[in-house]
Amino acid sequence: MTWGIRALLLAMAVLLAGCLGKTHTAIQAGSLVGCYERVDDIGYNVLELVLRDDLTYTARLRGDVGDWGNASGNWSVADNLVVLTPREEADKMVGFLRELSVRQKGDQYTLQSPRWDPLQKVSCPAP
Repeated sequence: MTWGIRALLLAMAVLLAGCLGKTHTAIQAGSLVGCYERVDDIGYNVLELVLRDDLTYTARLRGDVGDWGNASGNWSVADNLVVLTPREEADKMVGFLRELSVRQKGDQYTLQSPRWDPLQKVSCPAP
């Protein structure tokens, strides 16, 4: 085998190894900005999450008898996780949301919490 062919095979192996190590495209924070919501199976409790483009968030857990808790702070993206860093939390929201796995299907995103069913992206209400 000539040195030229060996060099070509080595270059192809290096490129292939690089492709095999990548399992997904990095998710950009800007593509996740928006409002997310999950209503529980009985329709009484709602988890609302708003991710803003300035990398702040607000979250609210409400039920049929009122608010169960609120949280706000900063958010970031690390690999396929949305990481929430609260500045304020109240009631049932204390320690409730910290990391959400991002699931992508086409250009649609859902956020999965280990404590709640997936949050679906929804239209944000008018201010």
